[in-house]
Amino acid sequence: MKIARFVALYSQALAWVGAALLIAVLATDHRWLGQIPELVVLFGAAVALRGLFVPLSKYSYLTQTALVGVAGSLLVGVPATAFAIAGATIVTDWLWQRKPLRVAWINLGREVITLVAAFGVYGAGLHWLDMPNGAPVLSIELLPALAGYALAYFVFGRVLFYLSLIIRAKLEPAERLMIVRYEVISYAATLLAATIFVGAVVAWSFGAWILVGLVLTFLGLLLKQMIEEAISAEELNKIHAMEAVITANISLEDSFQRIERLANRLVDWGDFRIYRLHDGELSLAHRSARG
Repeated sequence: MKIARFVALYSQALAWVGAALLIAVLATDHRWLGQIPELVVLFGAAVALRGLFVPLSKYSYLTQTALVGVAGSLLVGVPATAFAIAGATIVTDWLWQRKPLRVAWINLGREVITLVAAFGVYGAGLHWLDMPNGAPVLSIELLPALAGYALAYFVFGRVLFYLSLIIRAKLEPAERLMIVRYEVISYAATLLAATIFVGAVVAWSFGAWILVGLVLTFLGLLLKQMIEEAISAEELNKIHAMEAVITANISLEDSFQRIERLANRLVDWGDFRIYRLHDGELSLAHRSARG
């Protein structure tokens, strides 16, 4: 099977399986019908967290949607959380970011599959701990199941997201290291925020929830700004390093190839050409074989 065919089938599978899982969850557990206020709050939070994404490269980006997934599923339940995330994914990707509806549908499927599969790991952990209905309150006894849930959510979500990129060899080794680094940092911040908010909801009153939510919002926006600046600084350093290499004693063709690789990481292009300006006339110096 060709790679392009596999990627197409994989994308379709994400969309259809995710939609089927969402329908099955909503049909078998009707708690979400009595959780309309919670559903609205989760939907709004998911739209904001997904819409304010941080671009990592041409093909990858960071979002904090897992905060809604983890905290919402523990406090409200999987049906309402899955419904909110699914609706937020469609609204954010299709209406806000103007992506094709098919892409939004695929992203919806991936988010729902990640949530349901990870919560299945959590349920298996509770069964292993002889607590099929969970503990009355959050306690240290739940730590193994919660740790498994957090790890499963990260692994499932990132594997489903990056699988097609890895198969198509769209990520260079240096780029993979950068992505892993920032993915881990971002998810660690997500888990910290989810832990703080879930603890506040369980232990404190409604007024404290609002205060904790405002503090987490401020810290989240600050972290987003810091990550964006760090990524920009890394990309600028790579560009400066590339300039030094290009001006060194290497062949012109090798310089063009290095420029092309850098452009392929930063820009979504279909045809890459380098022209030479001489006496007011442009002449083609290099054209990419890819495109």
